[in-house]
Amino acid sequence: MTTTWMLIDLLYMAHRARFALRGLESGDVKTGILFGFFEQLYHVCSMPIFQSNKVAVFVDSPESFRTRVFPDYKKKRASHRTEEERDQITLMYCQIDELHYDILPEIRIPVKTQDGLESDDLLALAALYLEEQKEPGVMVTGDSDLWQAINKYVRWFDPQRNILHDEESLLRTKGITPFQWAK
Repeated sequence: MTTTWMLIDLLYMAHRARFALRGLESGDVKTGILFGFFEQLYHVCSMPIFQSNKVAVFVDSPESFRTRVFPDYKKKRASHRTEEERDQITLMYCQIDELHYDILPEIRIPVKTQDGLESDDLLALAALYLEEQKEPGVMVTGDSDLWQAINKYVRWFDPQRNILHDEESLLRTKGITPFQWAK
């Protein structure tokens, strides 16, 4: 039996944890993102349809090539945030950095990042690689851009909706193939 690669979007999971566990702390140390990430990781990897211990985590580059080309990329989102939300996001990124640079490498979970690319770009590249290697994988994210990265070997799991998407479900729900979604 081949074990499925779990391709994890760290920022997506961190945002979910930020909303669900914003007040969680140990003493004076905020731990909501850390706890939430590992709780979600355990949940997804232990689901009966996956049961996997093969994990790779993907992290956005600090600066996306999109922001270099389009300076206003995602600026509208940030402009509507309250000061409290900005503080929460700053705290979230501190915990993401702790996961990225300290905790995940220490426990030997590979963390992938590349200058200029966001995690969805890296997830799509990983999906192509797994297809070439004929290895099964599941992209774990809520990013619908990844419909286009689904292939014969790699599916997309949306934890928020608890839905596993594959080529057939895209055709059934949207009436198009992953290739057509990209166009």
